[in-house]
Amino acid sequence: MTTTSEDVLDRSAVFGNVDVQGKGLVVSRANFTCIFGSVEVDLRAAELAGAVVELECFVLFGNLVLRVPAAWQVVTDVQPFFGNLEERGVPPTPEPDAPTLRIRGTVVFGNAELERF
Repeated sequence: MTTTSEDVLDRSAVFGNVDVQGKGLVVSRANFTCIFGSVEVDLRAAELAGAVVELECFVLFGNLVLRVPAAWQVVTDVQPFFGNLEERGVPPTPEPDAPTLRIRGTVVFGNAELERF
C-alpha cells in the first residue's frame, strides 16, 4: 500500500489544545507533538491502514491522550523523563487478526495516556 499525505495523521499543540476524532480516518502513520499543550486523539472509530501502524510522539510539559479500541494490539516504547505513561480503561482483548499500533516517543515533564475502550 502506498502512503499518501491523507493517511498520515500529523498534529501539534504548542501552548494550545488539539482534539482529533477518528471517525472516517484511515491511518497509516501518526505523529503527535505536545509542547506546553494538549493533544487528545480518539481512534476508536478509525481504521488502521496496515497490519502495523507506527505512531511517534513527543511531549514536553504537555499531555497526550490516545483512545483506542480494546481489540487492537498496542505496543508501547515510550521513554518518560520526569514524565508519565499511563494505561487505562478495559483490559486489552486483541483479536487474532487485529492490527497493531506501535507507539514510540518521549515524554519530558508531561503525561501520555493510553485509554482502551
